[in-house]
Amino acid sequence: MHTFAQFTTGSSHARQIIARHPLALVVAVICDAWPEGVHVPVVFANDEAPDAPVVGSELVGHMARSNPLLTELRRDGRALAVFTGPGCYVSPTATGVEPDVPTWDYAAVHVRGRVAIVDDEAGCLKIVTRTVEAFEALEPVHWDMAGSLTLFRRIVRDAVGFRLRVEAMDEMVKMSQDLAPETRRRIAQAASERGGDGAEVAEWIRRTGGEQA
Repeated sequence: MHTFAQFTTGSSHARQIIARHPLALVVAVICDAWPEGVHVPVVFANDEAPDAPVVGSELVGHMARSNPLLTELRRDGRALAVFTGPGCYVSPTATGVEPDVPTWDYAAVHVRGRVAIVDDEAGCLKIVTRTVEAFEALEPVHWDMAGSLTLFRRIVRDAVGFRLRVEAMDEMVKMSQDLAPETRRRIAQAASERGGDGAEVAEWIRRTGGEQA
């Protein structure tokens, strides 16, 4: 991913984007063919400090055993996982500046590394339960999966887990950092009023400006 220094913010922000937007696009290059990708939930394999480096960490996920991408991941092992955070259009009506051009504020993290396929039922089940734990930790009321583990065991027979050791990372948290504080305030207000992703974009604009969200 092409990045700019003023829009890179460090591991703690990258970790937040991965945790809050875990539906990753996992991509591999198929030999003598087009790249292929699959959208799957991907989470950190272990609980680590919020500011721990992403590079060197391990991510886990799972996909259907019938997915043809697995053939390439078994052969080559290299993969790219793309995490897309919040984003929204920035209209010149929000900046209050003339002349001006519209733009897009967004957050994204790309990680690259080697994938190890987890083909056994017990290993895949461990990844599935880890994924559920990570998601349920974000819920206001935590669901107890204990009563559904028998169903989990049946389902994972048709799934394959994977572990991705992060060897490289690129991140872009472009939240109007190149603009004046008052302009950023107006953009955050407009984004917040839009709702949806805009509310989270407004949070990030304030956070990357050194203000409390």
